[in-house]
Parts: sequence; structure tokens; C-alpha cells
Amino acid sequence: GHGQTAPASPADDRPAYRPQPGRGERPTAGFLATDLVTPGSLACPGRYPYTGWTDLAMILNDLLSADTPVIVQGATGHTARHHITVMKQHGTRIVAGVSPGRSTGPNDEVDIYPSCAGAVDATGAVTELGAIWVGPSTPGIVVPGIIKLGFMPEIALARGSVGVMSKSGTLAYEVCYRLVCEGLGQSSWIGVGGDPVKGTRFAELLDYFTTDSNTESVVVVGEIGGAEEEELAAALNDRAFDKPCHCLIAGATAPSGKTLGHAGALVHGPHGSFSAKAAALAGAGAAVHHNIENLIEAMTS
Repeated sequence: GHGQTAPASPADDRPAYRPQPGRGERPTAGFLATDLVTPGSLACPGRYPYTGWTDLAMILNDLLSADTPVIVQGATGHTARHHITVMKQHGTRIVAGVSPGRSTGPNDEVDIYPSCAGAVDATGAVTELGAIWVGPSTPGIVVPGIIKLGFMPEIALARGSVGVMSKSGTLAYEVCYRLVCEGLGQSSWIGVGGDPVKGTRFAELLDYFTTDSNTESVVVVGEIGGAEEEELAAALNDRAFDKPCHCLIAGATAPSGKTLGHAGALVHGPHGSFSAKAAALAGAGAAVHHNIENLIEAMTS
């Protein structure tokens, strides 16, 4: 499915896209993410409550724009070249690639540099770094029709009003593809990955989806293991999130004590179990669905 185009829904069935301030405009050279993040503002992953909610939302909104310059590291392999082509076709402004010991070859669509520093010096893409860590084990981030960072399949993408955050890549592909087939595209789709040690987590994204005027509802594709869904439930209560939140949690029948799929999908007794997550999310007002069919039915009825 990678690189394919999603089946078009009738134009009248899709909500009008409302660009956020800065999206579609060339960012100023003086923008520094460090201007928005204070030392220690983003707490250690796994600890809730977090600080720096608004900072993260502001940075994502500013960086997820059509003309944000993008550098791809590990850019000369067959798979990397393919996805660079697909990302560029999607509209992403890729200004350089990085591959140690390599330079631009005849099969490269972008200029290749042996180091990230060399790519930055040549393109002026970044003057100083204030980092948001998304992943590992993430398929990427996409604002359909605006910018795509990663390898979400095109067949599962369309502009729309559903904000998506997901641990699993492939399960989210299926969810988003089926929603697109029903005329429901994404405002933004952020894959946080399923590893236990990670950067951005579900709860940290609430302010972004709250303030994004293109997002009218949110879909969470979670799974057993860890406490991320329970943190999200606490945040839904604390932040008084007022948009419909639909949750799909994989692993309802998984045995305790076994790692299944992702490294983070490990249940110890009641901790990280399907029932614990479902109860916490339902108690916070989210709709918890046991399969994709139920989620699609709830969102289209």
C-alpha cells in the first residue's frame, strides 16, 4: 500500500481545511524551537502530569507547515529513496539527505551530505535546535496535503477532521484507511511508537489537538503494556478535553507476562492490562472500542 493514493471521497463529504497560522507559509529563518521550550519544561517520559503542554502544541503547529525544511538521515538506501520520493510527492520540502561517507549520486532526488552538520550548513535548514522527540518505532507524522514525515501509506491518507495518535503503525494504517473509505480523513496523524522508552506520549498531544481548529474528534490507537493510556485518561480529566475521543486498544486476549509485538506491549498482572486501560479511558469520558468495526460504526453513525 505504500505510495498509493487514497480513494477520493466526494468533495462535499470532506470538511473544509482551515490552515493554521503559519501553515503553508515559509517559516522565518529566525524561528528557534528553543525560544518556546524552557529547560526542563518537558518532563521525563512516563511521569504524569507533564509540564510544557502549550510549548509542545506551539512547536508542532509551527513546524508542521508546508514549507518547513526537512533533512532525511540515512537517505541513500533503496527504501529511503522510495520514501523520499513519496514524501516529496506529498508536498514535503526535503532540502537534503544525510548518509555517512556518501555524496550526491545519480539516483538521489536530493543533495546528499556525509553529516547532518554539513547538510545544515549547506541548506540553512536549522540555525539552532530545540528538539521534539517522537518515537522510536514510529511510522512518522503527517498533516495530509501539507507535510509528511515518515512512511504512512498514502492509501490511508486524506484531509479531514480526525486527529489520530497511535502506538501501532500497521493497526493505525488499517483504521485510517477504513475511515478514509468512509469519507473521514485526518487533520493530523502522529505515531508515537510502541516502545516503553520513548519521546512524545499520548497525553502530551492533547493541547495540540485541542487548539487545532481542523480537529473535531480524536482517535487513539493504543495497546496493552505500560501506562500511557492510563496517563491519557488522567490528562483527559485534568485538561477537560471537550472533543470526542475514540480509543482502540489492541491486546485484549494477550497473556500476562509475555511481550507481544512491540517492546512496550508487556502486561504484569493488572498493570498495563486491557481492562485497566479500558476502565481508565471510559471513566475519563472516552469511547473505548473492542475492534475496528465498532470504532468505524461509532464514528460514522
